[in-house]
Amino acid sequence: MGLYNKVSNVYSDAIDRFVVITVATERNENLRRFENSCKENGIPYMILGLGDKWESGRAENGVLLEPGGAQKIIYLRDEIKEWGDLENTIILFSDSYDVIFNDSPKEIVRKFREFESPIVFSAEKTCWPNKDLADQYPKVDGEYKYLNSGGIVGYGNHILKMVDIEIEKSDDDQEYYTKYFLKSILSDSEEIILDYNQNLFQTLNMSVDEVKVDASKIHNTVTNTTPSILHGNGPNYIKDKLDEIYNELNSSSLIFDGANKILINVFLDIKVNDIDQVFDQIRYLNYPKFNIDLRIYYSDDSYTYKIDRFVNTFDSEYHTITKILNSITMSEVRNLSLAQSLNYDVDYVINMDCNYIFRNRESIKLLMSEDKNIISPMIVGEGTEWVNFWFRTDSDGYMISGEEQDKIKKYQKHGNFSVGYITGVIMFKSSIIPNIIDLYTKNMNLYNQGDFDINFSRNLLRRGYQLWTTNNNYYGGII
Repeated sequence: MGLYNKVSNVYSDAIDRFVVITVATERNENLRRFENSCKENGIPYMILGLGDKWESGRAENGVLLEPGGAQKIIYLRDEIKEWGDLENTIILFSDSYDVIFNDSPKEIVRKFREFESPIVFSAEKTCWPNKDLADQYPKVDGEYKYLNSGGIVGYGNHILKMVDIEIEKSDDDQEYYTKYFLKSILSDSEEIILDYNQNLFQTLNMSVDEVKVDASKIHNTVTNTTPSILHGNGPNYIKDKLDEIYNELNSSSLIFDGANKILINVFLDIKVNDIDQVFDQIRYLNYPKFNIDLRIYYSDDSYTYKIDRFVNTFDSEYHTITKILNSITMSEVRNLSLAQSLNYDVDYVINMDCNYIFRNRESIKLLMSEDKNIISPMIVGEGTEWVNFWFRTDSDGYMISGEEQDKIKKYQKHGNFSVGYITGVIMFKSSIIPNIIDLYTKNMNLYNQGDFDINFSRNLLRRGYQLWTTNNNYYGGII
């Protein structure tokens, strides 16, 4: 049976089995966050649809931007049809790309049983996608009145009965479930209950100000409950709130002692007055040089003398130093650097424009301790308005002004921030490099060559990666 073949660690309390099922057609950082939260809380889960084409509504980074989603119903139906003993199996069917868990299977099962209903749906404050159905909902106290299909928990036989239908991929899953629920209300059935008080599921749309982290638990200050599952449904800014909460729940600092190997790519294709300063700031970093490979990309022959002097003086201290004279574009040379980094056995790769310099000697260790796939230290141009991140960007990747940008830039707000654009200095975990080596040049025909970093940031976001900037420390400046 599918349950036993696909999930080795199904939770059981000797009464029922429990498992989480989700749908994700592509792996990205959002799915990684979901999986990490499952593992951190001991949640048994399975993912349906990986590698398939998504054909159920326009989506970005796995999040639906328009009605659709019935493909998820089809996956669920076809999977559990093959299972046995559904009446003793509690299935929690969840979205993945904007969901995190914050409770154990034991607590989730306990809360579910307290509803005394075969199926429980998440509830939210908006009636989506069909507002015309709002008047058909029962009158209840509180604002979480409407069904949300991003979280469903119930006994497998009841869930199969609900999803054992013929449905088109173009249909909307939430609208289908809403009509199913309203029909059950008309027939006075108690088969389905909505989680009106956010006991089990917390939806964030129109609710971000109600949700706090207290003693490593999610807490709703209005309903006075501690939900087990957090769903960042709604606009993009809510996805950022989800990130903030996840980071707060997992805020323990990682310590890096210099054992990790790192490759630093330096690009000498931006004019600077003092090239020696570029090399000095790398040389003074407090990180074991024998664990650093250094590659210097340059296109100006006038730099050759100083580059050779640096290499001849310090080559023996570093694991390797390589100089690469090239005549290709800024986007092409950065693509080349990522492709060539695959030849190195390293844990991290830093791409560094020569006009950005570290002044904090602990910068490498501090960036590693943030534990992000892609992160840039916040660097402000002294005496200018320039800063090397944009908190919000439009569909083309250009900055949208806002007070959040200024608060972060002025250190009025500290932390790690999921942003729309980063540049200057970027640290990558080496594990993701094979997936991004084409993204400096992809779609570059739509931008001026000087905007290669805008294009790169946009392509990373489209591929499902999050861009992080950190101002937890002061890192450096621009020369």
